[in-house]
Amino acid sequence: MIRVTLIGTGEISKEMAITINQLPDDIILYGVVSRKAETGAEFAQKYKIEKVFTSLEDVVYDNQTDLAYIGTPHTAHFPQSKYFLENKISVLCEKPICVNAKELEELLIIAHENETLLVDATWPRYMPFVKTVKELPIKHNLGKLLNVHASLGIQKQDVDRMVNPNLAGGSLLDVGIYPITVACMFNDTQVTSIKALSKDTELGVDQSVVILLEFTDGMLATLQSSIGSIMSDISTLSYENGLIELHGIPKVEKAIVKDSGHEVLEEINFDYITGYEYEVYETVDAIENDQLKVKSMTHSESLRVLNIMDEVRRQIDLQYPFEKEV
Repeated sequence: MIRVTLIGTGEISKEMAITINQLPDDIILYGVVSRKAETGAEFAQKYKIEKVFTSLEDVVYDNQTDLAYIGTPHTAHFPQSKYFLENKISVLCEKPICVNAKELEELLIIAHENETLLVDATWPRYMPFVKTVKELPIKHNLGKLLNVHASLGIQKQDVDRMVNPNLAGGSLLDVGIYPITVACMFNDTQVTSIKALSKDTELGVDQSVVILLEFTDGMLATLQSSIGSIMSDISTLSYENGLIELHGIPKVEKAIVKDSGHEVLEEINFDYITGYEYEVYETVDAIENDQLKVKSMTHSESLRVLNIMDEVRRQIDLQYPFEKEV
């Protein structure tokens, strides 16, 4: 039996609560952490959670949590993950797992020293569409992958955490990570060139960003994200002899294969509970088998993505106030 405690009561934690309540009985939604006891109690009652905590220290003192799921704002990911790892409680941390690569490098040292599992919850990585789509080019003789185009744009400028530089706001870390993930999921070679442009909000974080990546094998990726405009959530993988469309980023619900004349060769639909179940299954499996990593999102891959985002932020001159203080 694996007991899960949710850190935070925001929208992402609500989705995770809905997910875990539909999983097998050996995965228990045990606790929730909320700064306000009343908010935590309401959350616990709604999602049938046994324990309400008002601090991380209470979770450790209780000594019943096997896995802490961190669904708090970006700037809390590092200190909260660090605290649980130091107390030998496994961590499943929402994306981005850290604000920058330096933070993650420190967490990995702590995880290693304490022999405790740290998992990056970038959820598309764990979904079954990834394996299926990787098999399609061979099945349909599409040839070499030459280009990836991916974008995700939403209207969230009225949400404080999305635009607040003190909370690591901006489109890149919140939604831009998904187009980057699409490119990296289907090309495991190193990125050799990064070019980025942005349009910023009045508070100085990126409202929109455009990224061009070049990989060692020559593949190019054109990626866009925005928190101020609506963009297509259809990603395109372009091959020598055809293409694959992925409908719905981050949760791909359909893949369409087309030949060089844009005739449909195959269409595949994917069904989920919420989409979060796969990261939970893989994390729980790792805990039960005393493993310190998962296969679908390795620590080196988390670092690869964060290093890309670090360089993008360098080019668009986006450094958060708390980073300047270090």
